[in-house]
Amino acid sequence: LGWLLLGLTDLAARHACGADLAARHVSGLAGAAADCTEDGAWAWLTGGAAKREAAAAAARLLCRAHLLTSTRAVLAYDLTLGSLGLWLTLSAARGFAGHSRVVNDASGALDAHATVTVSEMHEHLFYQGLNLCQITFLHLMHGLPGLAARLAALGVVTAPWLLRSHFPVNRFSDNYRGKPVTLTRVMYRVKKYQYLLYKHCLLHGLNVCVALSGVALPTAPHFRLYWLSLNAAYVLEFFLQTLVKMRHMRQSTMLALNQLLMLITTAPALRLIASEVSLPAAALSAALNVASSRGGRWKELRNVALTTGAAALWRAMPPVRAV
Repeated sequence: LGWLLLGLTDLAARHACGADLAARHVSGLAGAAADCTEDGAWAWLTGGAAKREAAAAAARLLCRAHLLTSTRAVLAYDLTLGSLGLWLTLSAARGFAGHSRVVNDASGALDAHATVTVSEMHEHLFYQGLNLCQITFLHLMHGLPGLAARLAALGVVTAPWLLRSHFPVNRFSDNYRGKPVTLTRVMYRVKKYQYLLYKHCLLHGLNVCVALSGVALPTAPHFRLYWLSLNAAYVLEFFLQTLVKMRHMRQSTMLALNQLLMLITTAPALRLIASEVSLPAAALSAALNVASSRGGRWKELRNVALTTGAAALWRAMPPVRAV
């Protein structure tokens, strides 16, 4: 079923490129769906070389769809990917209903004794929703008439933070503060820094800069690579722990894969920041977040508004010429 959904995502992205191109993939996807139904998803992935090659082929199809440059194709793909991310998180939260009585020392999916809770999946649902809102916003930017319309859209895409108090909060720092230094504790600390980089550079910072410039970003290759890595990280973080709990993977292997995942997702993020994000704007967003740690439900909207104003002034300043 999982690969069938990925195949449907692929077809949705290719629809705008011509029915004949999409039709060439139908027979292969139908065979994959039938195989998946017959043997079960896990057996399909582990049932021999032929099925592993089929899984690899489906993954290659997905990657090629993700790197399409047609605006309509990318829009269809991104909306489908975001919707599937929400659906996957909701289904996981329902599937983890039996975890409602689990009590962990802290949140996170890296500790051998920890179990993903319903609370964590509900928090994850909020950030999946942010992903869908952001990619919709980025697709709208190039077509909106004028700066005022883009700034209004920036307010709309930031508005979901008004609902943040309705979702659980699981703090990264609970995993390492006051605890002995171990590899897992260090990984949680790095994840905290990655979250701060995401929030202030790749979410608020990127949204502000794109609203001011109106750049057509979603079809750019460096953005496609970042968006693919971000969505992959969202899914794999929890799926890898599931494999450990089902005894299909060792804890040490899961930690090694998480380290690799953290490394390869950071590289395209830094590339995107270097080319598209104003570092002063991102730094101001982070500073305002620290200064107004108890700012209430309007904190994020207020901070984004202040950051936008400062970034606009920064862009309007004449460049400093060397004497």
